[in-house]
Parts: sequence; structure tokens; C-alpha cells
Amino acid sequence: MSIIAALAVQMADAPAPSLTFDQTVVALSPWAYWKLEETTPASGAAAPDASGNARNGTYEGSAANGAGVFAARPRSAALRGSTQIRTPGLRITADVGQSGFLSVNLVDATGIKMLISADESGARRWQLRHNGSALEFVGIMPSVFTVTAPAVFTVGQPAMVGFVYDPSLAAADGRLKLYVNGSVVAQSTTAVTLTPIAATFGWIGARSGNDYLMGNVNSAMLFNKAISAAEVAAMWTARDRP
Repeated sequence: MSIIAALAVQMADAPAPSLTFDQTVVALSPWAYWKLEETTPASGAAAPDASGNARNGTYEGSAANGAGVFAARPRSAALRGSTQIRTPGLRITADVGQSGFLSVNLVDATGIKMLISADESGARRWQLRHNGSALEFVGIMPSVFTVTAPAVFTVGQPAMVGFVYDPSLAAADGRLKLYVNGSVVAQSTTAVTLTPIAATFGWIGARSGNDYLMGNVNSAMLFNKAISAAEVAAMWTARDRP
């Protein structure tokens, strides 16, 4: 066998290179993807959308630089109880799937504080939040429901958390699922629904100036679809690939 032929065989047998975290997320076609690794996240600064959809956020209140929650990000937005990131609202005109994720490392795990929310006056839809050490999703319209995963958060312990809402599923299959570190940790048990609302704004780290988060956050993303369990697991697997 010639050297060229031998090299060709070796290349064919070699495993495909692993995707970086950013490549993994962008391949899933997020509605928006905010890395939150700005070097000077002062009030009024932009939080660029890395999805290619130009849905940039805006810091309201200054944040400090924090260490990346996982190794894929060199920095994070260090939110300390007075800063939120206002984002364009995820606009849904039919009862379709939705998903939202972010990486977080809390410095205070007491009380109720927002992670991501689509909750503003006149367009209240949902909240992803922590309630003490528990992770909660609260659906607000057409009726209030809560899905809770207890004992998720520990101060100083990084976590990738999120939700997937799939209205095509039967109630028994869990239309609303909570994920922590790539795995389902809780799900709804009834036929929950989320009313379509054309929200003006969404929020990271607060709820329209209330329930401010205390922790470092980055890699926040929203999808106007229900991403699969395999896709969630792929993001978790890639968390340390810059």
C-alpha cells in the first residue's frame, strides 16, 4: 500500500472532530443566543446575539466580569442583585414548542430570583427561576402552573439549566420538562399550555426590575421550538469546549 493510500485509510478511520460549544448551539438554530462574555458590561452596553439573528440584548444596570461558568466561556456576567439584561421578546403566534437554557453559578441561593423570564405587564407568559435551591418553571397564561425540581442549586456549583415545552406531547409524557446538566429532572404531569403572546421584552437575571439574580451567568439562549433530549445532552457534553 502506498503512503498516500495508507494516510487516506487512517483519515477515513479517524473520529470526527468534536464541535465546540458555540458550534453545537448554533447548529441547533436558536432564536437568540447571548454569550454574556462582554469585557465591560456597563449599563446600556449591548449583549450581542451570537445566533446570527441580530436579537441583541441590553444591560440595565452595570455588571462585573466574572469567570466563565464552564470552560467554553472565558467570562460571564456577574449579576449582583441590581442588573438585568433586557432582550427582545420571544414572539409566538401559535401554540408551538419553546425552549430556554443558560449556565449559572449562584453566589446567593435564597429566595425567588429569575433566571430567564418572558413576564412583563400586559404580556405575562412564563418564568424560569430558582426558589431557594429548587429550579422552577412557572407558566402564567392561560393559567398558572409550576414544575419544580428540588435541590438543584448549591452556591459556587456551576449548572446548565433550562426547559423544553412541547405541546405535541400527551400530558403523561411531560409537555414541560426541566433539565439540569443535560438530563431531565422534573416534568409536568397534566396537559399544560402556554398562551401565545407577542411579548415586547424578555429578561435575563430579573423580571422587569424585580427578583434580581445573584450569580454569574452566560450562554443564555431561546428556541422557538422544542429541542430534543439528545440536543440538550449534546450541549452539556460540549460545555467545556471553547
